[in-house]
Amino acid sequence: AKQIKLFRSLAAKPLANEIERRLLAELGLTGKLMNVTVSACQLHDFSLELDGRSPENVLQSLNECLGVMMATIGDHGGLVERVWNCGVIGLWGAPIAMDEAAQVAAASKCISDMRARLKRLDGSDQNNSKSPFGFTCTINSGAAICGTIDAGSRDSSLVQYGALGPSVDLAMQLDTLN
Repeated sequence: AKQIKLFRSLAAKPLANEIERRLLAELGLTGKLMNVTVSACQLHDFSLELDGRSPENVLQSLNECLGVMMATIGDHGGLVERVWNCGVIGLWGAPIAMDEAAQVAAASKCISDMRARLKRLDGSDQNNSKSPFGFTCTINSGAAICGTIDAGSRDSSLVQYGALGPSVDLAMQLDTLN
């Protein structure tokens, strides 16, 4: 983004537009078939354990957990593809391509680290107690169509980078088996 702004300020508009177009095409932001690894990580029974708490406290706890999950994905070189119910979808191998073995290794390490961070957050690791919520993650690798999804919106806050296809769907569906 900084390079695009720099070229926009230094180059004539047609040249700056061409540079930006090439960067978008190279990364496949406008749509590209890529081999990716997807992790679907979900908190279970979260709201059941929070009965009696105010809605504000429930959402504060959920947001803390989601923040930990999202940060962990970023720390392991992944991209948060989306927030999903009480969980997140992590993506490795897009928009920057990675070797599949490296994707799977990064996603696996991420899940292990995420589990440990969530235990620290809820205090169950310090007192050997059971966590107040369940936590599951699934991993799947395969081809996916990746790119920016904006539904034609001019509102940039609605634009997201996404992955579509059977490999993504399967990771999400596997979670229901846990």
